Amino acid sequence: MTNATGVNAGDAEVLVDLDKCPMCASSDLNVIKKVAYPEGVLQVSRCTRCSISFSSTRFSDEFLNAKYYSKNYEEEIVGSLDYAEVSERFFQGIVAHARRIKPGGKWLDMGCGRGYLLHAASRSGFECHGIDLKSDFLSSPNVKYSNHDFLTFEFGDERYDIITMINILDHIGAPVPYLEKVYHLLKPGGVLLIHVPNEYYFSKKLLPSGYSPNVHIVNYSEKNIGSILKRFGFSKVEFVAPTYKLRKKKGTMMLVLLLEAFNRVASVFSNGIWFSMQVIAHK
Repeated sequence: MTNATGVNAGDAEVLVDLDKCPMCASSDLNVIKKVAYPEGVLQVSRCTRCSISFSSTRFSDEFLNAKYYSKNYEEEIVGSLDYAEVSERFFQGIVAHARRIKPGGKWLDMGCGRGYLLHAASRSGFECHGIDLKSDFLSSPNVKYSNHDFLTFEFGDERYDIITMINILDHIGAPVPYLEKVYHLLKPGGVLLIHVPNEYYFSKKLLPSGYSPNVHIVNYSEKNIGSILKRFGFSKVEFVAPTYKLRKKKGTMMLVLLLEAFNRVASVFSNGIWFSMQVIAHK
């Protein structure tokens, strides 16, 4: 059940309250954090059944779309002029992980943005399809693009070898129907590759104020995402060390390379301390 708090911006509702877990519908919740924004105080709660935390008082979808997602969200954070350049290494890393399991086939990228990942995948021989609500996709003869909502789009009989959700799942307030549809769209033996922030990453253990409930609506960790995905039917879940967007500034480059080395150690010992996770779920 979702209840409006009564805070409005013009005709748009700004804040909504959730009294049940968006993943398992349990109402057994504990408040773990409150973060103040100009529009109001957002609240983070943890579900005692499935252990995820989520924004139980959050911005409405209408407000988020107007304030954040009408823009190129990640490009604004990184800087639009060099986003494509610094992202290339990041996306090539994702393609390399995918090719280890599926050397070719049909690839669907949900929330593809301008299509940088799909362009990298198409250069490696994949047949690519992207879907996003934005209309600023960088067209390519090798990549099909659908400017549409994922849940309502009719895929017909189309099925995919690889589906990617890159920095998407944590922004979805109601993830269940998305994961159900993703599973349905995968071929037998297909894989879902997710890149998502890890709730228990190192700096959050030291700095619990690191929650961003304005945009990171549902939080995942190595401790819970595997069991969650298996609940949707995936037979095997593995974690791989991601590469990151890399600027040419020396200080930034060194920090990122040290972070990647740390993540490789984390992947060996499976200790759950990741800055962000790349999760591969096998159907």
